[in-house]
Amino acid sequence: ADQFLFIVGGPDYSGARDARAVFADLVIPLTEGLQVQAALRHEDLDGFASTDPKVSAVYRTDSPLVFRASYSRAFRAPSLHQLVSATTTLQSLNIGAQSLFRPVRTVGDRALDPETADVFTAGAVWDGARVRLSLDLWRVEYADLIVEENAQAIIAADLADGVIDDPRIDTSPAGDVTLVRARFVNAPRVETQGLDLGLEAGPFPLGALGALTLSAASAYVDAFTLVDPVLNQEIAAEGARNFTNFARALPQWRANAEARLQRGAVFGALGARHIGAYEDDENAGADIDAWTAIDLQAGAEIGPAQISLGALNLLNEDPPFVATPLGYDTKVHDPRGRVVYARLSVRY
Repeated sequence: ADQFLFIVGGPDYSGARDARAVFADLVIPLTEGLQVQAALRHEDLDGFASTDPKVSAVYRTDSPLVFRASYSRAFRAPSLHQLVSATTTLQSLNIGAQSLFRPVRTVGDRALDPETADVFTAGAVWDGARVRLSLDLWRVEYADLIVEENAQAIIAADLADGVIDDPRIDTSPAGDVTLVRARFVNAPRVETQGLDLGLEAGPFPLGALGALTLSAASAYVDAFTLVDPVLNQEIAAEGARNFTNFARALPQWRANAEARLQRGAVFGALGARHIGAYEDDENAGADIDAWTAIDLQAGAEIGPAQISLGALNLLNEDPPFVATPLGYDTKVHDPRGRVVYARLSVRY
């Protein structure tokens, strides 16, 4: 009942819902190489109802080249949490010239509208004997995306005139901020697009060493344009930490690669994970450096069991520095350093 000194607390809440859905899909081979799939889904969640289509096509040429494309309309009703919850979290907020931990109370809103989205994809796959390359372009156009109001944006908007008078901000008799109240709201518009790249190659025989398999995948966020419901501004969120709006940190490039060597039941794998550099909008003009971690694993399969030993972040790379109380971006990077593990798994 808001009686804890630092973590404050919060009220109880509860909710319930019935959900019903029905869907159907149809696969249509139009020609020997062209296949179309159509689908339709209707769902009803206690008054939130929608009927949404999807259509996709795959065209196989006489070569190893395959083309594919799809369009779908997506629907998501507000979750019970977004409708009825009242939860309190501690967040590091910039209040004037100070960076302070303050409680943020986020409450649900029964007046929320459901999210909808138009989703477009187009791509190609080269599926050769030992090499498979894929390229996919994607675009998603959201309407009424359900987001949590950003507490930092609430404070920044209120302090624009130098006075704290927003009713969403509680203050002490001395004028210090003691609690920020945020809500789940519908963001007017979010549009994002990018591309995914993939590679699978092998196995390549290496004599007594066994067989080598290579794989790699990369994702690039070309654009993430949003209209923030607190600031009422259009923001290009790609390549930024997004401390001052509702988006999460969005490095534009992420990639991973692995080389796997297998000889009979024994295997070893060397991998790399990469996150590109991005802008720190909390500390204007600063960039958060790119980060790469090397992983190593070795093991053996014994009947239905697999035994493996490995290390994540083998070289013990620290996360890139961010000028915050914790010193790194908690939404993106892992501060634990090298993690060594042993694993036993059994298939039944």
